[in-house]
Amino acid sequence: MEERRPSDTYSSDSPRVKRRPVPIQAPERLHGTVDEQDPSLLRRIGYWSMFVLVAGIIVELAGVAFLVFLWTNPTGYTTYRKIILANWLTRSITLSALAIRWAVSAQAATAASMLAAIVLHKSRVPLPDAAAISLIRFAASGIHNLLLPLLGTLKLRVGCLIWCLALVMTTTTLLLQFTSTVLLSDVQLDMIQGNPTETTINAMWSDSFGAVEDLGFGYTQTESDLLTRAPTMYPTFAELRNPAYFDNYIYDTNTSYRGLLPIPDAQTRSMIRRYEGPAAVIDTRTICIKPESINIDISLFLDVALNDFQDGNNVYVRGQIGFTQDMEPNEYLEDPRMSIPFNCTAPLPVASTIQSGKLDSTTSYSAEPEWPVAICPVPVIDPIKLPIDIWQGLQGTWSAYLVLNTTGSLASWYAATNGSNTSWQTVQTSGQDDGEWAIWAGPYGPPAALALSMCFYSHASKDLRISASSDTNHTEATIFWDPKTAWFDTTNIRHSYGLTSTTSSTENTSPAQYGQLTMTPLTPEDLSFNYTFDYKSNSDLFWNRIPGQFPTNISTFLCRKCYNLDSRGNNHMQTMTATTTAIVNDVLRTTRRPALAVQTLFTLLSTMPYYDQLMALDGPLDATYVLFEERLMARSWMGLMAVLIVLAVHLLLFALVLVLFFLGTARSTAGFIGNAWVVVAQVAVHERVRGWIGRATGLDDGAVERYLEGGGRAKEMVQL
Repeated sequence: MEERRPSDTYSSDSPRVKRRPVPIQAPERLHGTVDEQDPSLLRRIGYWSMFVLVAGIIVELAGVAFLVFLWTNPTGYTTYRKIILANWLTRSITLSALAIRWAVSAQAATAASMLAAIVLHKSRVPLPDAAAISLIRFAASGIHNLLLPLLGTLKLRVGCLIWCLALVMTTTTLLLQFTSTVLLSDVQLDMIQGNPTETTINAMWSDSFGAVEDLGFGYTQTESDLLTRAPTMYPTFAELRNPAYFDNYIYDTNTSYRGLLPIPDAQTRSMIRRYEGPAAVIDTRTICIKPESINIDISLFLDVALNDFQDGNNVYVRGQIGFTQDMEPNEYLEDPRMSIPFNCTAPLPVASTIQSGKLDSTTSYSAEPEWPVAICPVPVIDPIKLPIDIWQGLQGTWSAYLVLNTTGSLASWYAATNGSNTSWQTVQTSGQDDGEWAIWAGPYGPPAALALSMCFYSHASKDLRISASSDTNHTEATIFWDPKTAWFDTTNIRHSYGLTSTTSSTENTSPAQYGQLTMTPLTPEDLSFNYTFDYKSNSDLFWNRIPGQFPTNISTFLCRKCYNLDSRGNNHMQTMTATTTAIVNDVLRTTRRPALAVQTLFTLLSTMPYYDQLMALDGPLDATYVLFEERLMARSWMGLMAVLIVLAVHLLLFALVLVLFFLGTARSTAGFIGNAWVVVAQVAVHERVRGWIGRATGLDDGAVERYLEGGGRAKEMVQL
């Protein structure tokens, strides 16, 4: 009968032979140093750990670079603009944070394996925790898994160091899990330049209306009520200006074009980043010159019928004014020797009630927060020899306005005039600081005084194609009532014209800084462009209409209580609406420049009829504009800096762990991570384990620990 070997197969009807497992001969040493050669790097850390080491750093650096790119707000880059305009910023931050969190978590798990290898080789671990720590070398779900097993090593120097490293890396890993939340705290709504929009805008009158003069009641009704209607808005305009020129006798605003945009919606105007298209361009250049008296006569009218001398007190000024022959303004004047006649009226400062209806020079009067001002057109033909630039150098028609300001109380004026006509031949000025103002004082000197300035305004406008832009969005200025002063607060309006100080001439600021668009300089080709070939001009609303609001020798009062008006002889007066009065008076009081006040006044008066008629225009013209759009953007660096600091600490700790691992386990098989059989076998064959490990089959960790405690071995330390 043939002998059957244990390894041979057997049939089902044969007696079952129980085979003994063939024992595997253990190598002489499964732990300790490698005698032949150092294991390779890839062999020691495994493919996954190598991938984490390389890919993790690449992902973190790429994520940080992308986040910094988003935080620097490079609006000139197309990629960035596409991300922001598509509302992909939060998604981009979330995806970047997700990638960084993955890399950090993977690095932390790899660091846990390395720290477990270091502590097993360079230190000792409690016997009950040896299996857990050894298994972490193969697969660690996170570095926090080391904290509890390593508590038993805190009394050992190396073990304490490893536990502290694990604790700090656990903290950084945990903090970096909130990367998205922290980064999104830097995100706020802000404005970014949108994409160009090409459209057509009704900006002219078509032929269907016939002659401009026959446009109907909707057009003509604005001719006679500009002074008595309050502006309903203070729209954004495009401005092109040159630095102002001024010396001791003159203030010249220089070329100052203001383009009114044919966009009726205030929100759209406020959001304009760039505009190319039609606009009604107004030449607001204003020149004010200090006059020299040739003959001046002043008389006072007091409304004695009121008894308390409240409102309706005016001073009548008439005579002729010329200019100093040897001063620089002669370069502006067509005839430096001209003599300009005038017959004007000016309001006196409003005083508090005079007791008992008697004038008393010792009575103190309340100071009003205004300058009582009158603007009086005077009859003079072509006084300025400067050409009108907007009309391509053609000689224009300059209008002359005498600006009058009075100071002093009713009592001082009554004493200065003796209640009747008085000729003030003596000129008394306060020096060269008066600039373009000439000051006449009464026989007894101040406080009764009259200041005059001769101003010239071009009243020129033209429909042009302009290009304008702004670096920031802005909100159109508004006016509001101040209950403390019982008067209008016009600070926002004044600031929107770039007027902020007593010496302000706006030459050191760009229009964008005070909420307007900066107009690109107009070339001769731009100025020669003629829209009226197909459409009728819309600029007639300004240069040949508005001057009619100011008849010659009819003074327009700008003061708070100019209600009870009176006329005497050829002197006539008219008032302006309170809001316009407040704005012009604020500009004059703040800057002390009548040229800037006159320029502001005519800009306001030009704006009103333009936007009154804008919705009626039916001549379509091509335009391109770019709006600011509200989008989420990174507007703070605090969150990103916090993330970068924690990430930098994490990477430094990871680098330290790498150095300790490669140096501390260079020639030890304990330094094998990511290898399952090694981490199992090295513990299983250890001299303190192999004698009883078979009994651990089917037991949980708690039972094993109780078994070791029962045998007095729970505090034994193991080192590979």
